[in-house]
Amino acid sequence: MKPYLATNGKLDIERYRKIMSYPLWGFFCQAVHATRSYEEGLECGRLLVDFTKDNADSLSETEHTRNLKALYRFVLSMLDSLDRWDEYLTTWETMRATLSFTDNYPKNEWNLRDPNLRAFILREDAQLHVHFLWPTFERKLIIERKRDRERRGKKVGHLLHKQKSDLSPEDTRQRMESLTVKMIYVEKVMALIDLARRQTGL
Repeated sequence: MKPYLATNGKLDIERYRKIMSYPLWGFFCQAVHATRSYEEGLECGRLLVDFTKDNADSLSETEHTRNLKALYRFVLSMLDSLDRWDEYLTTWETMRATLSFTDNYPKNEWNLRDPNLRAFILREDAQLHVHFLWPTFERKLIIERKRDRERRGKKVGHLLHKQKSDLSPEDTRQRMESLTVKMIYVEKVMALIDLARRQTGL
């Protein structure tokens, strides 16, 4: 995956912003999953986390926070897909304890009654400011059950993700071609929207 990040082996702020932009980041994630390039994805995710931290002064606070939340979740997704359960759980717990990024949720009776969600609320005002790992909580519980099952000596083969080695070169090529077609279409739509905005002064 490294060639997608920088042609010279190094990542600069311009290329970084392009990778993390909409819709390219979404297509990058889809490409990793479609081709099951989870090891490469994990390496890229960690590289991008480090770059985001090291270049915080070049990013707005909003951009810095938004990108780190997306990247941390991506790293967890890669560990999940690689079935590295112990590492996933250790990483998740570390993020839960040391990071304070939040997402906003409506302050309604339904959310306030959820004991699991309440444990993730970091502060309240007109909204609930919930730890950004809340959407991954159910997945974390599933991975705990997988890990515990393995430790009890039970079979877990049917719980493992399919890996890159299970895809033929032709499968990989077709999946990338399908994503490329989608990306080209979205880029054309985005260009038309941008043109319309410029013409209307929005």
